Amino acid sequence: RNTGGSPLSWSGEAFQGGGVSVAAQVGQTDQEGAKGDEPLGAPALESATPLHRGGPDAAGYRWIDSDEPGGPMFEWTEISGIGTRVFGGADDSTATGIPLPFAFPFHGALRTRMNICTNGWLSFTSSLKSFRNVTLPDSGASVPRDLVAPWWDDLDLRTAVGAGRVHHHYDGTRFIVQWTDCVHYGFGGPYTFQVLLWPDGTIDFQYLRMTPRTDGATIGLQDSHGGIGLTVVSDAAYVHDGLRIRVQRLEDWLVLARASGVVPPGGIDSLRVGLRARGRASGTYTGEVRLLTNDPQQLARAVPAGIEVGLTRAQASAMPRTLGSLASSPWLRVEFELPAPGASLVPGSLHVNGRPHAAMLIQDFGQLVHVDLTSLSLVDRIAAGDSVLSIAGEQVGAGWFLAEAALRIVRPSFVIGPLPAEGEGAPPWRALALEPLRLYWPAPAAAGEPEYAVFLSRDDGRSWEPVGVASRSDFTWIPSEPIPRARLEATARVSGVVVGTWLSAPFEIWPPNTAVGRGIPRELALRPLGAQPAHGTVELELALPERSVVRVELFDLRGARVAVLAHGTLEAGAHALGWHPALDRTAAGGVYFVRAQVGARRLTRRIVLLP
Repeated sequence: RNTGGSPLSWSGEAFQGGGVSVAAQVGQTDQEGAKGDEPLGAPALESATPLHRGGPDAAGYRWIDSDEPGGPMFEWTEISGIGTRVFGGADDSTATGIPLPFAFPFHGALRTRMNICTNGWLSFTSSLKSFRNVTLPDSGASVPRDLVAPWWDDLDLRTAVGAGRVHHHYDGTRFIVQWTDCVHYGFGGPYTFQVLLWPDGTIDFQYLRMTPRTDGATIGLQDSHGGIGLTVVSDAAYVHDGLRIRVQRLEDWLVLARASGVVPPGGIDSLRVGLRARGRASGTYTGEVRLLTNDPQQLARAVPAGIEVGLTRAQASAMPRTLGSLASSPWLRVEFELPAPGASLVPGSLHVNGRPHAAMLIQDFGQLVHVDLTSLSLVDRIAAGDSVLSIAGEQVGAGWFLAEAALRIVRPSFVIGPLPAEGEGAPPWRALALEPLRLYWPAPAAAGEPEYAVFLSRDDGRSWEPVGVASRSDFTWIPSEPIPRARLEATARVSGVVVGTWLSAPFEIWPPNTAVGRGIPRELALRPLGAQPAHGTVELELALPERSVVRVELFDLRGARVAVLAHGTLEAGAHALGWHPALDRTAAGGVYFVRAQVGARRLTRRIVLLP
């Protein structure tokens, strides 16, 4: 509120602070000591062997390597023949003021220049020549600030001891600094490695050839104060040839909707402050909203801010504990108690394995909760074999919780034609009601004579009904009526035990041989019924002068099949065919071709679909 007689100007800054449970111990290394005074074979600091991912630090930086599932792919770009060389023969040297081709975001600031040191690190502000590596963060006087360290060690680039050299190069997408064939001062190496800086702030470290010894360097980074840092490894065996490490920053946990404002005399202003926990490690994060004004009686003010990140855990049980045949168990129930005494659920807050989940029924009996999930919705969400089903949600006034239950997923194990299987990615299939649909399959590898059962779902897996059994590896089914979204499941059992399953992708069953007009056409024809270009549904007429075996398919300009419009034996007459692009999620506006194979004859028509 402005109680004065002139406009009140203000500006705000979100100070991120740190997280008590994720901030590293800040060291202080004030002196490096003499070169070579580290005993051979003894690490300078206590070893800390990493996993293949880590972080975030208090600034939100986290890392993952190429050995971890979902990590970056090693992809070396050699620049020693095309890049700009930084040093000749040198030891403990730092080249300063090297311009960057883009403003690189680092710890909240945009950097346009860098300094490169022979000792396997670069900095955006420091011109030190530090050769003694430490665990980060470290606020000691000899430790570089604004540090990016792909391989911080006492490296020697003098020509008398090796062929070590450093180059930098911008390839139009990222800025690369490469240390090539650099040896350690006195022992170890040579080492060839890179750091790649991307315009969005991503940092990649790559290691092409790393000759032992490889347990005496630091990989990591730290901020401009030496108070926040991320150590991937320090003085431990970890790096190997062909490794890539990616470092990225999480979004700030404390954000301001705007950075400044002006309040007229007698006016009121408000500032919206956002708190973000996504991707953060568990812990308490504290910071400040810092305000500067032109009020001479209060030029500055700091408003404390904080957020508690973490989940309370609850035990859960799943029934059934194994998902195999969906027709036998179309629903799965998860039962758990909310961990906070007397708590209740926040409506709409439940997530299954990290994502909102719509196909579920929730029964809240106070602290006891039942969650019913369609088994079909879990097949593609949880890995096959022994796994864990997790349900997270918010308790009213008591924070978030995580309930986990053991679950075993048995994937479909045999193939049936001609229908596409779930997850196959084939174009949607269409069948005709009252027309035979023959299913065929190879027998699964199992001892004994299997008995097969086929089930139909009309509601996308919520319920199933049997349509027949077979003792051979084929089955003919005649759909009795149109179904907009049908699925079939087949199971193979030996002595009552399921030994194999198969699940179809959703498909459509069309009305039987819909006649457009009366009478028998005199000649074979394929023509559009509606306007062209078409918008929404594409309608066609196939005129048959006699009973024929037909297959009508839709193709895009690349020749890829998009849909099957008809397949089977049709009686003489005019038949309506249709294509609903909304059901083919990948369909887009453009030119398509409809091809009708009628016996030995083939007809092709061009259609245009508006976006």
